[in-house]
Amino acid sequence: MSFTIKYLSNKILVLLIISGIVFIFTKRYSSHIVSESERTIQEHARILAGPLWNYDEDLINAFLSTVIVRKEYKAIRIYNGDSLFSMQLHRSPEGPFESYLQQIGFIKISTFNENISKNDTVIGRIEVDWKDSTSYMIAYAFLVGVLFYVIFLMYSRILNTNRNLEKNNQDLQDAIKEIKKQKDYIEQIFNVVTQGLITLDNEFQLSVSNNSYQDIVIRWAKLLKMNIEELQVIFIDRLKEELQHSNSGVYEMTFDKHTISLKYFAVQLVNVENNDSVVSLEDISEFATLQRRVTQAEKLEAVGRLATGIAHEINTPI
Repeated sequence: MSFTIKYLSNKILVLLIISGIVFIFTKRYSSHIVSESERTIQEHARILAGPLWNYDEDLINAFLSTVIVRKEYKAIRIYNGDSLFSMQLHRSPEGPFESYLQQIGFIKISTFNENISKNDTVIGRIEVDWKDSTSYMIAYAFLVGVLFYVIFLMYSRILNTNRNLEKNNQDLQDAIKEIKKQKDYIEQIFNVVTQGLITLDNEFQLSVSNNSYQDIVIRWAKLLKMNIEELQVIFIDRLKEELQHSNSGVYEMTFDKHTISLKYFAVQLVNVENNDSVVSLEDISEFATLQRRVTQAEKLEAVGRLATGIAHEINTPI
C-alpha cells in the first residue's frame, strides 16, 4: 500500500514538474518572440526614415524586397502620413501543413505598427503582418511534455517490472536452494538405509535406487560373474511379476548352484505425477540358505530317530 502511494506521488510530482517546465517555456518563448519582433520592426523603421524622408521609392522597395523573405512575415506596408506609400507581400507559397495550422488557429496573423520618425518628427509608419506561431509552439511544447511524461511512465513501469522480476527471481533462487537442501537431506536418508530401496514408475521401470540396492546387485554380479545391468534387469523383471500378485513377500532366483532370496515390500506413493512405487528389498539369501540347512538337518535327525526306533524294535522282539 505504501509503495503504491509513493509510486503515485512520484508520478504526480513528475507531471507537475513537466507542466511547470512547459508553462515557463511557453511564457518565455511568447515574450521573446514579441519583444524580438518589436525590436526588428523598430530597426526597420529607423532604416526607412531616410529613404521615406527623401521619397526614395526605389530604395524603400529594395529594402522591403530584402526583408519580406523572412518566413514569419506575411506582408509589409509603408505609410507616408495616412497614405500607402509601398507594400510587399510574401511570395513564397504556403505549404499544406502551414495552411492547415492557420485554419485551426495554431498560426495567427498579427499586425505590428511602428512610427517612422525623422528629426523627432513622425513622417509615416510601418505595418508588418506577422505569422504568430506562438499557439503552435505551445501545442508542440505540450505534446513534447506529454511524450516525456509517457516515456517516464513507461520507464517507471519497466523499473517496477524489473524490481518485481528481481524479487521473484530471488524468491525462486531461495526456493531452489531450499528444495536442493531438502533433496540432499532426503538422499542422505535414502542412502543410509541398510535395506535396498528403489522407486518404480507405473510401467515398472527403475527410477531411483539407493547405495544398499546397488551393493546387492554388485555383490551378486561378481559372485555370478554376470554383467551388472543384465542382472539388474533380471531382478526388476522378476520383481514385476511378484508385485502383480502381492505387495510384499519373498522371491527366489536360482543361478547354477546359487540361490538368491530377496524379501520385498512395496508402497505406492500418493500425490505424485507418475504414481511411483517405493520398494524395499532385503537380501536374505544367507538366512534362507541357513534355514534350508537347519530344515535339512532336522529332517535327517528325524530320520535318524526313526531308524534308531526301528532298530531297537528289531533287536528287542516281544
